Amino acid sequence: MKRLGAIALAALLYAAAAPPWSIDVLAPFALAPVLLVLRGDRPRVAFATGFALALLLGPALSSWMPAMLVRFFGVSWPLAVLATGTVYVVFGGVPFGLFGIGAARLLAAPRLAAYLGIPALWVAFEFARTHAFTGLPWEFLGHTLYRRLTVIQIADTTGVCGLSFLCVLTAVAVADLLQPHGSRRGAFAAAALVAAVWTGVGGYGRWRLAEWGGAPVDPMPVALVQANRAPAHETSPVTAAMTMNAYLRLTRAGLTPERTELIVWPENTAGFYLADDAMSVAPLTRLSRETGATLVVGGPRSEGENGPIHNAAYVVGEDGVAGTYDKVHLVPFAEYAPLGLRTLSGPAAVLAPGAEPHPLPHPRGPLGVLICFEVLYPDIARDLVAQGARLLVNIANDAWTDPAGVAATRQIFSMAVFRAVETRRFLVRAATTGISGVVRPTGELGPTVGAGVAEVIRADVGLAGTLSPYVRLGDAFAWACVLAALWLLAASRPAEAAA
Repeated sequence: MKRLGAIALAALLYAAAAPPWSIDVLAPFALAPVLLVLRGDRPRVAFATGFALALLLGPALSSWMPAMLVRFFGVSWPLAVLATGTVYVVFGGVPFGLFGIGAARLLAAPRLAAYLGIPALWVAFEFARTHAFTGLPWEFLGHTLYRRLTVIQIADTTGVCGLSFLCVLTAVAVADLLQPHGSRRGAFAAAALVAAVWTGVGGYGRWRLAEWGGAPVDPMPVALVQANRAPAHETSPVTAAMTMNAYLRLTRAGLTPERTELIVWPENTAGFYLADDAMSVAPLTRLSRETGATLVVGGPRSEGENGPIHNAAYVVGEDGVAGTYDKVHLVPFAEYAPLGLRTLSGPAAVLAPGAEPHPLPHPRGPLGVLICFEVLYPDIARDLVAQGARLLVNIANDAWTDPAGVAATRQIFSMAVFRAVETRRFLVRAATTGISGVVRPTGELGPTVGAGVAEVIRADVGLAGTLSPYVRLGDAFAWACVLAALWLLAASRPAEAAA
C-alpha cells in the first residue's frame, strides 16, 4: 500500500502541476514520492513502479484523449479506450518503467552519481519520447513551468529539457532529505547546492528578460483569425466554400482601417487546392489587396492529378500563391498510417509528409510555419529559424482535440511557449477554436482568446534575426544527459554487488 500511495501521489503532483490546473510549484517535487520507494528495488519491481506511474499519469494528464478519438475516427468508446491505453504503454509505460530500473540502480550508488544521473536519465527518456517511433513529447515536467518567466529563460540554451532536469534534481534532493537512513549533513549540503542552482538559473533569467523585454523594435502588425467553426468529417466543395466565406467575413469585420501586414488563418480553413485553382484563390488575393496584408492559410495541396496529397500552409499575396509548406511531422493514424498499420480509419489518413521544414516568404522576412502538432517538436522550429525564419506561425485545428478548451489546448499552448523562448522569436498561433494568441520571445503571453469564441486578434510582433544558443547548438544538453546517464549507470553497481 505504501508503494501504491507513493505512485498515486507522484501522478497527482505531476498532473496538478500541468494545465489545466497549473499548480506549477508542485512540479519540482512530483517524482520525490516514487524516488523514496525505488531505493533498493530489484529491476522487476522498479520497472513495475515506473510503469504504474505512467498508467496513472496518462489518464490524469489526458483524460480528453478517448473522446477525441471517438470524435475524429468515429470509433466506439471501448476501441478508443483501448487505443488510448496503447499510447500510454508505448510512450509512457515502457520509458517510465526503464527509468524506474535506472533510478533504483543510481539510488544505490554514491550520492553524487544519484544527483547527476537520475535527472540526466529522466531527460534521456524525455528526449527518447520526442524522437522514438513517431515521437510524442507531450507535457514534459519542464513544460509545466511555462508561466515562470524567470526560470524558463534557460530554454534558449538547454531547451525544455533543462527545466525537466532541474525539477528531477529537486525531487532527488527532497527524497534524500526524507530518507530515514543516510547522512543528514550530506543531504542538507546537497539540498543547499540544488537551491544555489535554482538561484543561478533565476539570475540568468533576469538578465535575459532585461535583454529581451520591452516593446518590439520596428513592429509588424498581425491579425489572427479564429472563427470557432466545428470541423467537418467529410470535406466537400460546399463545406469548403462555407468555411472560407466565414473566415472572409470575420476577417473583414475584425480589421480596422489600420495597416495590417500579416493575416493568419488556422489549419484546414482553405479546403481547396489553392495552387492549382485560380478561382478558389481569387477571394484571398482580393482580401490581400484590400488590406495590404500577406495571408497564411491552411489547406490541402496535391502534386498533380494522381500525386500525393499534403497538409499544407499557403502564403497568399496580391498576385496569388507566393509559397507553400507541406507538413513534415504528420499525426499517426489521423493523417498517415505508420508502418502500414491501419487499425483506425480517419477522414484524412492518406496524407504524405513534406520533404523538410523550410520558411515561407513574406515582404518583411521569412516565416517559419508550424502546422498544428508540429509546434510540439523543438527541432522543427529550430530548423526553420536556422534557415532564416524571423517569426514563428502556428496554424492549428484544435476543434478535433479539445473543442471545449478544457485541457488539451491549454497543454498545447504551454508547450508552444517554449518554441518562442528556445528560438527567441515571437510566435503567433491561429487555431480553429482556442487557444489563439501571441507568445513573445521571453515566453510572456500577449493577447489570447480561448475556445468557443469567434474573434480577430490584433497585435504587433517583432521580427528577430539573431540565433539563440539552442538554435546554434541544438539538443547538446539533452545529448549530454544521455551520455552522462549511460556512463553513470555503467559505473554504478547494484546494492548487492556493492555489499
